[in-house]
Amino acid sequence: MPHGTLEEHLHKTNYSLSWVQRLKICIGVARGLDYLHTGTGTRQGIIHRDVKSSNILLDRDFEAKISDFGLAKIGPANQAMMHVSTGVKGTFGYMDPAYYYTGELTRKSDVYSFGVVLLEVMCGRPAVDSNLKEDMGLASWAQSHIKKGKINNIIDRRIRGQISNRCIKDFAHIARCCLDSEPNKRPTMAEIVSKIEVILTLQLRHNSSLSNGKFIDKILSFFSGKSGTLTSAGTPGYVTSPQGPLIYANLRIFSLHELLIATRRFRNNTLLLQGYSNVYKGWIDEPL
Repeated sequence: MPHGTLEEHLHKTNYSLSWVQRLKICIGVARGLDYLHTGTGTRQGIIHRDVKSSNILLDRDFEAKISDFGLAKIGPANQAMMHVSTGVKGTFGYMDPAYYYTGELTRKSDVYSFGVVLLEVMCGRPAVDSNLKEDMGLASWAQSHIKKGKINNIIDRRIRGQISNRCIKDFAHIARCCLDSEPNKRPTMAEIVSKIEVILTLQLRHNSSLSNGKFIDKILSFFSGKSGTLTSAGTPGYVTSPQGPLIYANLRIFSLHELLIATRRFRNNTLLLQGYSNVYKGWIDEPL
């Protein structure tokens, strides 16, 4: 695959995925597992049994593809908790403890493994990490920090500052639900898909608001360094900003017609801030 595996991008220093890219990859994997469990169109579903970051391939558009079905098992598609009794196989660090101790394989075993992948995505650490002093297993180490309210301490440093507080809390909550010690309390893959899609939507809105805020900051910086503003009487004057009074200078006066053209007649997609006075962005064809 053009972009290799998710494992490579998470655990090699010369790779770096943004938080939004990671969310989209998680959604892709969750959709794939949901299809295996319930969407094949037959009376039987497929339990992968070896979900891990090295089995998640990334194409040229970073779309996730689930690979390696060597340990996969056929199971009932219509009953989530029906199990398949089988010899215990899988990868240490990702394996469902309930399956390990009982030999009873269910779809929820894949859900557990996917929860470990979610922690990898969030923390940037492998499922088994000898550098972790408290525990070599990422699942128990991360869950301990999450329970103590220390989520920010375990976020991958490469994506710190990219994640809204609400999104990281919701994401960590989903991971913990996937890792519940009781399989029947874990969510289905369909539920996980919808929850991560909500997180992605919230994150994109957060990014958009930050982008608009930076745009406004640039405008304020531009005017605070070069000019003042017009008084209500239409003559040059001073305006007070959080940084103090702006510099006195003449400004170009735009007609309503020019403003209508610049803002595409004040279309909604040019609205930056809404409140007592709305703020719009616009484009002009010649420099000020």
